[in-house]
Amino acid sequence: MTPAAPGISELYFRAGQCAQALEDKELAKNYYNKVLALEPKHLKALTANAVVLYEVGELDKAFDANEGILA
Repeated sequence: MTPAAPGISELYFRAGQCAQALEDKELAKNYYNKVLALEPKHLKALTANAVVLYEVGELDKAFDANEGILA
């Protein structure tokens, strides 16, 4: 028996990870935002999005994203 395919939000998350690894921060943000639109409490996407925002210098947004993790 094969495991079930991951949901679309997990695919978006993995695509975000790939984009982040390739240092395409804007694409990574887009994918993480798609995940968060589907699952606002997706902890891994919240965390990864905060990291990308920090890396691109959007510190206020990164701070707000970190508060979302703690909420």
